[in-house]
Amino acid sequence: MAATIRKKNGYASDCGLNTLRARKHLREGDYPALVLWPGDETAERRNGVVRCSMAVRVEAFTELQEDETDASQVCEALTGDLITCFAGMAASATIQVDDIWRSSVGPLYPDDNNPAIAGATIELTVQYRTLAGNPASQIF
Repeated sequence: MAATIRKKNGYASDCGLNTLRARKHLREGDYPALVLWPGDETAERRNGVVRCSMAVRVEAFTELQEDETDASQVCEALTGDLITCFAGMAASATIQVDDIWRSSVGPLYPDDNNPAIAGATIELTVQYRTLAGNPASQIF
């Protein structure tokens, strides 16, 4: 789903071009990119079904172009892309989750270490069910 964040699909950025998992340091050539950070999971077992909730953080990054002097506008566009992509995921038939919602969203402004990189982050909670003893067997 994250890979759909592309201008050709109606988004403001091409952050879905590179989707990475838990990558702390991006290198030149990695941008634009999304970095997914799976977090802690809680689980409750009832009648042979395990109901799980997992925290996931998604970060979007892009290089500022020479004509982009307002990093806040770039960060806002990236924030919009993240909300548009992930806010309605539970209704999508392409993923197997019971529910997904955002708990926070915000900008990642350029800093002294990366003055030409702008970004945004979204914190999500994903709920899904599996059969007890088989975490790969997601059920609806």
